[in-house]
Amino acid sequence: LERGDYYHSTFNPGEYDHDRAASALTSMRQQGYNLVRVFINPKCVMAADGTISRAYVQNLSSYLALAASHRIQVLLTTDAPAYTGYLENVPHHDLIDWPNRNFMTAEGVAAEGRYWQDLIRQLEDAGAPLDYIFGYSLRNEAFFVDDVPPLSLQSDQLTAGNGQTYDLSNHEEKQRLMDESLVYWIDQVRESILQVDPTALVGVGFFIPQGPNSAPAGSNWVIRTYPAIRQSTADFIDLHAYPGTGLTLEEHVENFELAGNQEEKPLIMGEFGAFRFAFSSPSQASLALLKWQAESCLYGFDGWLLWTWDTEEQPELWNGMSGDGTISNSLAPVNRPDPCLDNQ
Repeated sequence: LERGDYYHSTFNPGEYDHDRAASALTSMRQQGYNLVRVFINPKCVMAADGTISRAYVQNLSSYLALAASHRIQVLLTTDAPAYTGYLENVPHHDLIDWPNRNFMTAEGVAAEGRYWQDLIRQLEDAGAPLDYIFGYSLRNEAFFVDDVPPLSLQSDQLTAGNGQTYDLSNHEEKQRLMDESLVYWIDQVRESILQVDPTALVGVGFFIPQGPNSAPAGSNWVIRTYPAIRQSTADFIDLHAYPGTGLTLEEHVENFELAGNQEEKPLIMGEFGAFRFAFSSPSQASLALLKWQAESCLYGFDGWLLWTWDTEEQPELWNGMSGDGTISNSLAPVNRPDPCLDNQ
């Protein structure tokens, strides 16, 4: 397969492998793991007629049933909302271009809410055990794009989807536009989800912001996590932090604007992993990941998800099964029930 063909293909019709999923979940349970994060493919979740694909939902429902049988919770996330059938009908806006439009317009935010509602209803109709959905993460990594409108504009007044008006000639006003739009998007989409799944947990994920410590990211991707953590109604926040990439964990924490161990919202490190360029073997990677996980307890992290369990399509990273499962065994809760004790 070409790289684009297997992009988050776990539940794609014709690609879902029930037996492989069952085997992986069995191994996870034997090692004491209790949560797995899986991606919804924004293209393949939609059928050709613009409705949510029943075949896709059946595969996802099958996986949720498998996870329930192993007493493992599932965190659902996505890199982008479904475009076909939802965002394609969001009206054009002279001052807001894609992909900022789905965060900054009332119509874009409402379309995302409808998408999640329809997906959850389809899962209910398919008999999926919703109690084993740990939560809905609205994005794997949420960000704005700064080289398209409105962030690329140097003048004009913009009234955003939240009803507030911003002066685009002012840098501080642009930051306020992003901060307040992020909170509005989270709060509104979360409320839409709760209308159909009242006990749901809703969160959002982020890569490391680009400052104050220089950090790698898309050249035009910008985000500040403080508003989501301190001002939104999100039930949890998922922050991604990798050792061996040039910054210490303390520097990651500074960029995330965390307040040590004082955060009120649960913090999940929904991605941490080991690049082969930084660690020459699974054993070396394991030692670094164990230290990174233990140190993160000092900053208020409450849970961790390894990137990834057994993905071979990313040869630049070690996965949990690399080296006969060296990393998964090292991190396994049956061997290490409380990672935070390593700091004591």
